Amino acid sequence: MKRFKEWPAALQRRWALLISAGVGILLVGLAVFFAFNDTMMLAFSSLLTLFLVLRCIHFYRTVHSGGYEVVDGVCISAGRAGIRKYRRIRLLLSDGTEKDILIDKHTSLRVGNSYRIYLRCSASSSTLSDLPGEYWTGDGFLCLENLGRSAAD
Repeated sequence: MKRFKEWPAALQRRWALLISAGVGILLVGLAVFFAFNDTMMLAFSSLLTLFLVLRCIHFYRTVHSGGYEVVDGVCISAGRAGIRKYRRIRLLLSDGTEKDILIDKHTSLRVGNSYRIYLRCSASSSTLSDLPGEYWTGDGFLCLENLGRSAAD
């Protein structure tokens, strides 16, 4: 178990962003309620804030319990997103192996840059290396950290 101050900086920023979004949405809902007496907007913003708080709690529990895995590598190819929700990227890991990972299509990546990806561990397999083959979708990724250009460039 890790305390919040021991979390990686990228995970701290992501968690703080989730909290900020929830507080901001609630404040906008309260402002609209007091300005226009709009109870529907207050209800929607309260409901959205509740869901963000639940997501924040789940994120905290995942990171606090160590239920994530860190994958460091250089992006050697990034597929086109198209109309799919995800796109496939190929990472060259430090041990020379290549791993294909599905990532949200809105995440910007550059071929040749080093990245650290924080992936949520699946319930059926505890680590990425336990899975057969090189294609892994995972339960979802927590966040991505750009480490800059690779040393080979």
